[in-house]
Formats: sequence, C-alpha cells, structure tokens
Amino acid sequence: MNAKQIFTPDACKKIEVAIHHAENLSSGEIRVHAEDLCKGDPYERAIEVFNGLGMQHTELRNAVLIYVAIQDKKLAIIGDQGIDKRIQAEGWHQLKTDLIEGFKQQKYIPSLEVAIENIGKVLHTYFPCLPNDKDELVNTVSIGT
Repeated sequence: MNAKQIFTPDACKKIEVAIHHAENLSSGEIRVHAEDLCKGDPYERAIEVFNGLGMQHTELRNAVLIYVAIQDKKLAIIGDQGIDKRIQAEGWHQLKTDLIEGFKQQKYIPSLEVAIENIGKVLHTYFPCLPNDKDELVNTVSIGT
C-alpha cells in the first residue's frame, strides 16, 4: 500500500469533513500530511512539512499536524508554539498509539477520523472558539512523494 492508494479522493473527503468538525470546536487548525517514505526521524520530517505547509502562520500559533509515512510505518503529531506550550510532543503519545494500532489493522481513515476528533477536543480545552474565528488553513490532505 502507498499513500495514494489509501488517501483516495473519497478518503480525503472523509478526513476533510472530520477536520472541519474538529475545528468547529476550537480556534485551532488541523492538517494531515501523508507520504510513502520518511528516510529519517518522523518528528523532524513533520517539522519540515509543517513549515512547508505554512502552518506556523496561524494567529494563535495553534495548528496541529498529523504526519504519516505509509510504507515506512512512521508517524508524528506536532503542534505549533501556542499548543506546544500546553501539550508537549509526549502529550500526543496516546493518540499516536491509537493511530498505530488502527494502522496495523489497516483502518487508516477511521483511525485518522478518531484522532482528528480527539485533537479537536484537546484544542477546544486550550483554544476555545472565538467569536470572530476564521478557518486559517485549508482542510485538505496533502500527499507527498
């Protein structure tokens, strides 16, 4: 399996809907990026992707990225400075564990939907909805090579 086989247009639409619902709980932003290979550390690669997607430009610095390397079976969840002050990388440990378990069962999309919902709940705790909140980042899944 590779990223394009898993992240079909229908699958991406399901993830985008999950992101939309999760973001309605808070002023935070969520993105998912999938690719096939990650030659190094997935956390370091996630930082590169995060910056490449411009996720560091949200007003409250409260964006979260789920990074997945399908063929290398690597993943990382990272937050920007605003959320990272409250939830360190270790704070995403249970979400990562749940995602890994779901991925082992080849339940990629349902597992991501649950993870996105849970990230939305975390964001709601620290970054509740604001009256003038706007969607600062697109909700589309980005797929790399």
